[in-house]
Amino acid sequence: MPIIIKRKIRAIMLITNSERTKFFIKLFLFIALAIIFIEACIFIPYGFSIIFLLILIIPMIVKIDYDRLNYILSFVILFAGFFGSYLGIPGNENIFLFRILIPVHLMILIFKQKKEWKRIKFVKWFFISYALFLFCMVLTLFWTPSISLSIRYLYFTFEWLYVIFLCAYYINNIKAFHQFSRMLSIIYIAILGIGLFETLTGIHLPQSGSYYYITTTSQFQPTGFLLNTNDFASEITILFPFVILTLLRIKKRWLCVFSILAVSSIALYLVIMTYSRVSMIVILLELFIFMLSWSRIWTIISLYVGGLATTLFLSIAHSNLINNVYFIIVKAFTEKGGSTSDRLEMYRISWKFIQENPIQGLGAGILPIKLDYYMYGFERLKDNYFSAHNYWLEALANGGLLAFVPLIIFFSLLFVYGIKFIFKNGFNPLTVIILLVLISFISASVGLSNTVDKRHLSLGIGLAISMLNIYYFRKGEPDVRTS
Repeated sequence: MPIIIKRKIRAIMLITNSERTKFFIKLFLFIALAIIFIEACIFIPYGFSIIFLLILIIPMIVKIDYDRLNYILSFVILFAGFFGSYLGIPGNENIFLFRILIPVHLMILIFKQKKEWKRIKFVKWFFISYALFLFCMVLTLFWTPSISLSIRYLYFTFEWLYVIFLCAYYINNIKAFHQFSRMLSIIYIAILGIGLFETLTGIHLPQSGSYYYITTTSQFQPTGFLLNTNDFASEITILFPFVILTLLRIKKRWLCVFSILAVSSIALYLVIMTYSRVSMIVILLELFIFMLSWSRIWTIISLYVGGLATTLFLSIAHSNLINNVYFIIVKAFTEKGGSTSDRLEMYRISWKFIQENPIQGLGAGILPIKLDYYMYGFERLKDNYFSAHNYWLEALANGGLLAFVPLIIFFSLLFVYGIKFIFKNGFNPLTVIILLVLISFISASVGLSNTVDKRHLSLGIGLAISMLNIYYFRKGEPDVRTS
């Protein structure tokens, strides 16, 4: 008996030693490849392409659960989008982690991962309509005057489609939605912290537009990880509903209320500091609808008492902060006449191009260079890109009715099902999210200089579709306080 036990122990030790050897070999190879990858990224032009070589080598060394890997990658891609070029390769800031991982994820999805299309069968018409919009834009390559500009526009449109797909396909149950929304809330609060730091100190992150587009107010306007203040305001407003929904799940009532008040106050203050008129209106509307959906009686009482308290406070207090906020609000709504007239002129010219090419359009991404010529009166050789400041007019001018119709169908579906969601499940903080996201997007679509390259907007739309997939079509039980 002892001999048998000794043999078993010896066999186990041999297996353990063998596994340990394999582990150290794998660890050595991983470190070596990591060093090569980092060196290549720094010293070799487009050295990031070595990641595709790693994709071929790693599966030969390690057995991989591709379903699990792609699930994790989907979250990494969605969150990497927040940081943009801050996660870029030195010397190639336009090539950053978000854009590197999308083709990696797509290849694994096509060749390695088991497909479960039933996950998105209830929202398939969203993808059909948006894919048709992209396809019709691709057709404009046959008559576009600039292939490079069109490909750029098509790539951003594809990014939108892929982000929406990642949300609906991988965030397809309540557990996954909770996991994602918790992480989203942490990043959102961190972004609020950065924005608050910017407004108080005037110090920004290295790639902030406040260092390039210097105005009398730009120093203390927040931009976060984005380029300009309007982009920052749209990011705050479109993701705000998901963060509030997450905070509503906090079990301790006092902590729940305190967290919501703190996040709402900081978000409102930062949006005001951006001078974005539409974003100010949107976030106030979001707050009002949330309060109304949470408790109608307490909302009426809160508005009445809050209004009296605010009036009394403003009549007594004359602090620099209050005066500054009040001055910014007044200035944002009364001293942007030039900006408004410029936008109206751009809209008029855009509509002129639409009338000239109503069916097939100018070509994907072409409207900005046409606008630049008309706004300046001559053709510029450099920096000849004048954004339309209107997502809808730009899409219609670029792709004509051919592409615009499926785009309208896509957003109409979101609106219709958002309304149905409320009627079917009642007016509560969960059901109002879809319409709040849509309102925020529509405001951003006419408030931002360019919309198609804003990843946070596609994330907001994708999460709204994910919620419909989980809570409306699959009838997931609401799990937040509604009163």
